Amino acid sequence: MKPVLLLLLLASPPAGAEPTSGATLSADLRAEYLAGSPMLVTIEARNETSQTITVPDLSVRHDLIRFELRTPSGELQTRRTLVENPVDKQWSIPPRGKREVLLEIPSASTLKPGEYEVAVHFTLGETEHALEPRAIRLSRPAPVAADLTVAALPSERSGDWTPWLHKAGEHYDLYLHRTTIADPTRTASEDYLTRLSTLAEPSLTAARPADASDRYVVWAEGARSIGLARLQGHRLRATPQLLDAPWPAVSLAARGATGSDGRLYQPLWIPAPRGAAGEIRVLVAGVDGQASYRKLGRYSQPPDFIRTVVTDAGSALFLLTTDGHLDLYTVQPNDTRADQESLPVPGERLLTAEHGTPIRDARFTILPSTASFAGGLAMLGLFATEDGLQPRWMGLSGAPITSGSPIALPAGATLVDVSPNGLSAPGLLLRLESGVLRYQEGGFYQDLGRIQGAVALDRTNGAALLRTISKPIAAIPLQPTTPLVP
Repeated sequence: MKPVLLLLLLASPPAGAEPTSGATLSADLRAEYLAGSPMLVTIEARNETSQTITVPDLSVRHDLIRFELRTPSGELQTRRTLVENPVDKQWSIPPRGKREVLLEIPSASTLKPGEYEVAVHFTLGETEHALEPRAIRLSRPAPVAADLTVAALPSERSGDWTPWLHKAGEHYDLYLHRTTIADPTRTASEDYLTRLSTLAEPSLTAARPADASDRYVVWAEGARSIGLARLQGHRLRATPQLLDAPWPAVSLAARGATGSDGRLYQPLWIPAPRGAAGEIRVLVAGVDGQASYRKLGRYSQPPDFIRTVVTDAGSALFLLTTDGHLDLYTVQPNDTRADQESLPVPGERLLTAEHGTPIRDARFTILPSTASFAGGLAMLGLFATEDGLQPRWMGLSGAPITSGSPIALPAGATLVDVSPNGLSAPGLLLRLESGVLRYQEGGFYQDLGRIQGAVALDRTNGAALLRTISKPIAAIPLQPTTPLVP
């Protein structure tokens, strides 16, 4: 959607300022917004002349801007923010430069769903100027896809960000759902990112806690294209990119990672022309727009799972199982030669398939210090035994830290998700034969009904949560109180 533009010629310049001419004002009004959420509009002043110009500083003079809304019933409403003590500040904009400010249409979150018309008016000098009215739609959230599992990453320590897609007519709007550690069940914000033309599964990269606001949302588009959008805070740093891989077909093999160097490291599954075999390559996309593809491994079939984490040093770790083996691959940041020459990603086998006790799942987790472990990033593996799933905690080298008692599962139950809980028994999300979801932890369980669609576990301040796609994202506290019967 192109912004509404206005070429502004001031009738008389502000006192003490150079004459202003050629300032192009715009407002990025979108075609659709979420009802119940704030309506944010970026006002931009661009200098398209060859000389420096000045305009009032709209970041402190909100009172110079007003919004006129025509409601679905035809009523005309005026919304503006008053400034009690206006400051006579100016923007000095160099040739071909711009300045912008993000404004909220006052009380727009109280508007009901429907068709509206919005016009932006500017009072600059002695003249009022208006942008052409724009028709917009306020819609209830209509989520069709979301990255629910990102909240459970060990690096998510200050809050949870969940990218999700809203069905907007024939298109799909990408949003970022944000919650806080203080109250993970309450929506802090729904931040609009961009519009996609096709349905996709958005994935937010893992990153160091220090880089939580500087990472990528990634999605697959078509048979061989990878879309990526780099965040700056909870907005986009730049226009999203679409990279075409040099193979007929690719798909996202796992969650990607943002290294401390700002590069994207995204595992891709590249299927062989025939059969179930294929290989995994890590797409390395730099801030300069260049891309390379480093080989991670070739497999007779897709790995059972791949887990991603970024260490405090900024290295991207990919943990995967294939044929019962547990392997760990490491991508070091700032390895320019490896990226430019597409060198293979180094890896090591941590565990060889153990007869009779296959590994069912593995997760990265943060552990406290023990007599044999200094504390910090570690791994939790769940191994199938005759008595149930046995949790085993390991260091990043695969060396054992400690083991827990086997966890018995109901007959016919399917493991859906796992929530590490320090050195205590992990929480397990199960799908029973009846179709009912069950959460099980520490000898107790809680049945959750026949919830369909995507679900995922999370844990905030030690308390387990179930995340689901709702209106748009819900986080349900879990409190298993029914004792398990031996």
